[in-house]
Amino acid sequence: MQMVSTGLCSKMETEPHCEEQIVPVTGFMEVEVRAAISETDDADCPDKLPFGSVEASDNPCEKVENCEEDSAGFETTKSPDAKQETEETKCKGEKKLRKTNSWKMVRFQDPSTDEDVLERDSSAEILFPEYAVEEWTSTSFEQLFVAEDWENITEDHLLRKKVLKSGDVQIPYPTWGQEVTVMMQGVLEDRTVVEKDCKLVFVIGEGDVNQALEECVMSMQMGEITLLLADSQYAYGLLGREPDIPAWAPILYQLQLLDIRDKPDPLTLPIADRIRIGNQKRERGNFHFQREEYSLASMAYCVALEVLTTRSTGIPALKQP
Repeated sequence: MQMVSTGLCSKMETEPHCEEQIVPVTGFMEVEVRAAISETDDADCPDKLPFGSVEASDNPCEKVENCEEDSAGFETTKSPDAKQETEETKCKGEKKLRKTNSWKMVRFQDPSTDEDVLERDSSAEILFPEYAVEEWTSTSFEQLFVAEDWENITEDHLLRKKVLKSGDVQIPYPTWGQEVTVMMQGVLEDRTVVEKDCKLVFVIGEGDVNQALEECVMSMQMGEITLLLADSQYAYGLLGREPDIPAWAPILYQLQLLDIRDKPDPLTLPIADRIRIGNQKRERGNFHFQREEYSLASMAYCVALEVLTTRSTGIPALKQP
């Protein structure tokens, strides 16, 4: 038995061991595997390129949009034209979003018409084409600040106006705390439109708009059309307003006073209007808070609380326990 065992072991040592071998998929099998994988991926992602190199494909995809690589060992490549088109679309979307956010000024704007108003305001069309005077279209701001036919609203000569059309002299000027409606358009010195509103409603003194518009409106008559040149400290100052108004940028406005009325009593407003006004005041407060203009932010928040917490007429007060 010992001899047989020795011989058997000797024979086993001379025979080759069985090793695990990986047989590559080649030829016809490789074609079938590739075709099956391609069909599966095409069903999941129609815009995906075929597997393999782009040069080997006869009809490469022209458009690739957010298609992830699912199988290891294969790579997809975006067409240069498709990549450029995707980047341009993304940039346009971001630009439109920034522009929209920077123009949230209308206090009583109907939410159902937000898109229409923003689309209209984004155009460069002049609101007062019959008053497209040289000062509005081409004259430098430096010349306008020293022009003799302009009126100084403030003693520092940094807020000036020029009347293009006189208003109704029989109607008193707006005063602090009243609500007004104006049509206005504002441009930088290169005549880039940065503010535009066909029906801007605000209360004088509550910080709904910049100081330049508040000061100018109190010097206007009903129906008056005027040019307003505001130094940066009466507009958006050191911080400017991203993304369209740089720091220390003066602004030239063209505006018309459309209506003057007393500020409505919150008790007389429907609940829906009070919620809308309170929310807009809160947003304005957030705008000032982010700019570290804490006094203006506090005033906006206080007005929002006043509008939202005042008890409406006809609603009985809650009894204290």
